[in-house]
Amino acid sequence: MLRLACLLMLLLPMMPVLAADPVPKAPQSGVGGTLSEADHDALRGLLVDATAALNRLDTATLAQYLADGFVLTFADQHVVTDLGQLDSYVRNYFEGSDAPLKAVHFAPQATELTRAIDGQTGLVYGTSTDTYTLADGTSLSLDTHWTATVVRQDGGWRLQGFHAGVNMLDNAIINAVQRRILVWAAVALAVGLVMGTVIAPLLRRH
Repeated sequence: MLRLACLLMLLLPMMPVLAADPVPKAPQSGVGGTLSEADHDALRGLLVDATAALNRLDTATLAQYLADGFVLTFADQHVVTDLGQLDSYVRNYFEGSDAPLKAVHFAPQATELTRAIDGQTGLVYGTSTDTYTLADGTSLSLDTHWTATVVRQDGGWRLQGFHAGVNMLDNAIINAVQRRILVWAAVALAVGLVMGTVIAPLLRRH
């Protein structure tokens, strides 16, 4: 269980990826510019399409939503900077007979509209409820927080940077491990009581 816990912490993300917006609001200005309603619509589409590709584990399609020189930092602080690394990251956890995971489903939501840094760059953050299906069929849901930087490239918006994280002290993995520890502690206590009940009288006789 501890091994699976560590493996899941590696994956946490993989990204509620891509910066998009919640229910439409007035465009929000940032450091040096504004984004139009058309920009926000495009970012919403980016979120929907990229999330769908990610939930299918379709890295080939996901690649078209990544900007040149992208940097993705996962919850384990593992950094991916090219498509080959991204493919390997996914294969390690979902493919092969010893893969620890069978499926994943991300459901990201932006907390607010993307903030314009300038006319070509935006910053957005939000939350996601991510459901992981382990190789044995067990499902775990994790609440993550994420921050993303998007840039305008080739006539559209692309993901330039992404960082995801989870509360290390309060999440489904930690809770599952704690429950398992409590179960084994109870078993150990029961065994100890039984052994004490049986062995103590024998020792007193000798």
